[in-house]
Amino acid sequence: TPITSMKMQTQIALRKVREYLKDHQDAAANLDQVMSLLVRSDRVLERLNRLVGDLLDSSRIQTGKLNFVQEACDLAQIVRDVVEDQRVIWPQRIIEMDLPSEPSPLFADCERVRQVVTNYLTNALKYSAPSEPIAVWVAHIGDMARVAVRDRGPGIPYNEQGRIWERFHQAEGVEVQSGSGIGLGLGLHICKTLIEGQGGQVGVISVVGFGSTFWFTLPLAHPDASARR
Repeated sequence: TPITSMKMQTQIALRKVREYLKDHQDAAANLDQVMSLLVRSDRVLERLNRLVGDLLDSSRIQTGKLNFVQEACDLAQIVRDVVEDQRVIWPQRIIEMDLPSEPSPLFADCERVRQVVTNYLTNALKYSAPSEPIAVWVAHIGDMARVAVRDRGPGIPYNEQGRIWERFHQAEGVEVQSGSGIGLGLGLHICKTLIEGQGGQVGVISVVGFGSTFWFTLPLAHPDASARR
């Protein structure tokens, strides 16, 4: 709760400064430093919020108290929203997106799915150079929907690819290239639990020096899925 309150106040301050700059262009130079500090504070708060969230989720997983709230949603729309959010946070980065022309209906915990997509995408941005694009796409394979996020980072050694899904594990020799700091080694473990708990699978395809593609699958909803709510 304190973190949420601090983040909300920072975002309000950012919005007010931006609104002021629209009408007072001559003040831009004097407010550059203020904007820079607010943006950095917002990013730190977001990272802190994610770390606390990961710890809480890990605790729920270990105690068997992680619950899913299922509802009808569109996976393609979730991916589109997450990509747009990250484009705002990382305006200098190129994020390419390829979505199917038709909806990707799920009967799932939509917020948890969004959490996984966000984790995949932020990891791709963090572990690749600022000049390198990120690719995100959704495909339908039979009765499953597949999301994949590809980066052009350093790649993950083969002997680490199975272990990155373990609780608290952090791959050796894979360094952050954009932004700052590393996580607790919980994000991918949580992603795996969230997806497998909803009937899907996770995986990674990676070659050292050529980048990584993280993917997950979830069952597409049957036409009568919403009737089972």
